[in-house]
Amino acid sequence: SRLLHCPFCTSVWVCFGLTAWYKPTILPSSLGIVDWFVTSMIMVFIASLCSGITLRLFTFKEEDTVA
Repeated sequence: SRLLHCPFCTSVWVCFGLTAWYKPTILPSSLGIVDWFVTSMIMVFIASLCSGITLRLFTFKEEDTVA
């Protein structure tokens, strides 16, 4: 249950699963594991950025505004 409450953890595991299933290539190399790892890390970065922005928007408080 903690996995779903952490946006970063969820994005990491979803990205690892999606790159293993769909096999996108961002940096083509002769070693498949290197290509998978680089692609996964880039996808994790993008997913973490998006989930962080979404979490920030849903947990907005009035104290966070600048006067």
